[in-house]
Amino acid sequence: MYDFTGKTALVTGTSRRKGIGCAIALRLARDGANVVVTDRPIDRSTLASWESDGGWKGMPSVVAQIEELGCRGLSVEADVSDPDQVEALVSAALDQFGNIDILVNNHKYFDAGKEHSLSRRSVIDLPNEIFDAYVDVNLKGTFLMCKRVGSHMVDRGISGKIVNIGSLAGKRPRPGMGIYSATKAGILRLTEALALELGSHGINVNAICPGATATWGTSGRALSEAVESGFSEDEAVDEVYVRSGQFPQTGALGRPGRPEDQANAVAFLCSSEADFITGQAINVCGGQLIGM
Repeated sequence: MYDFTGKTALVTGTSRRKGIGCAIALRLARDGANVVVTDRPIDRSTLASWESDGGWKGMPSVVAQIEELGCRGLSVEADVSDPDQVEALVSAALDQFGNIDILVNNHKYFDAGKEHSLSRRSVIDLPNEIFDAYVDVNLKGTFLMCKRVGSHMVDRGISGKIVNIGSLAGKRPRPGMGIYSATKAGILRLTEALALELGSHGINVNAICPGATATWGTSGRALSEAVESGFSEDEAVDEVYVRSGQFPQTGALGRPGRPEDQANAVAFLCSSEADFITGQAINVCGGQLIGM
C-alpha cells in the first residue's frame, strides 16, 4: 500500500462496471487519495444486462465506493475530446479539492458492435467517422487532459504524476485493430515527449500497456453467461479466457490480467517509489509479449 493521503487524483474513463478505470480509482482511494472520476454521459438504457444488473449507476456508484473507503469523491461528466468540457472538468476538480496531484488518462473510444463487444475492422473497411472518433477520444483527449492538468501542476509547483493507459497494441499492432493501435502508439510517443518537457518541473509522466485483461466491457456477455451457469466470477474468467480458447494469448502466467493488476501498476507509478521512473511504457501483460 502507498500513502496518497492529502492528494487528489483525477481518473478518466471510470463509468464501466468492473473496468480498469473503476479499479484504478478505487485503488488510489484505498491508498488515501481523494478521487475525481469522469466519463462521457452514458444512456443506461443502452447498457448490457451484465453491466446494469445489481443497481450499477456508473460514476455515482464509483463515488459511493470511494466514500465507503473514507475518502472524498467527485463525479463529473465530460467528453475529453472537447476543450471546453476539459476546462469545466478541471475547474470543477479544483473548486472541490484545490489541487490535482495525479492524472490517470484511462479513457478510450470503444467501437462496439451489436453484441456490446469490440468491433474488429480492417483499415480499408473502417468508416471515416470511426477513424475520427478513435483519434478524437484516444489521442486528442489524452493531449487535452495532459495539457490542462500539466499546466496546473507547473503553475502550482506540484511534483505530480501523470499515467496514460496505452496498450500492447500500441507496440505490436494486430489485424482489425489498426487505428486503435495507431492512436495507442501516439499516446506512447506523447508520454515520452511530456516526460522530457515536464521532468524539470518534477513531474513524472509514464504509461502502462495492458495485455489481455478480463473486463466486463470487452467480454461481459461471455463472463455473465458463465456466472449464470454456476461459475464464480474468478472461475468465469478462467473459463472464458483460458479453457474456451477464445483468448489464446494469455502470456507466461497462463491467465488474463484483471483490472486490479493494471490498477496496482498505476498506483506504483503514482507513488514516491517511482520518483526516478519517467517516460516509460510498462507492459502489464503477464508476459504476453515474450517470444513474440
